[in-house]
Amino acid sequence: MDEMKLLHQVIDVFKYKESYQYHTSQLQPQDMYTLERIYFHESMRVMDVAKKYHIPPSTLTGIIDRLCKKGFIQRVRNEEDRRAVEVVITDLGKQLVCQHIHEDKAFAKNFFGALEDGKRMQFKGLLEELLENIYRDKLFELGEEDC
Repeated sequence: MDEMKLLHQVIDVFKYKESYQYHTSQLQPQDMYTLERIYFHESMRVMDVAKKYHIPPSTLTGIIDRLCKKGFIQRVRNEEDRRAVEVVITDLGKQLVCQHIHEDKAFAKNFFGALEDGKRMQFKGLLEELLENIYRDKLFELGEEDC
């Protein structure tokens, strides 16, 4: 199989994961990503979320609005600086993230478990090497080739 077909089949597997987890959580991937980040910190200032995770403030406002509306987080004014708004994960939000983490673990176990032990270790090593050597800003550069 050529590299482009192989790459697209791998992308399809991860798109399936994304679709499956959307159906189990009813959250868009970017919303779940943000909820997970808040979960790991339990409470964060909104601007810290935007800066640390490179989410534009206007995008983050929409995400936070949706997560609040669904009861996964709450906005809380910071007592030290009343202008600062923090987001705090709720018990419902914690449950959802725990479910998501459980699904991620199952996915990883079954994804890598499709290979026998020796090949699995080799594949993981190759993936680590690939990720260490990828320059994201160069991924879409192409030489003088035609389509």
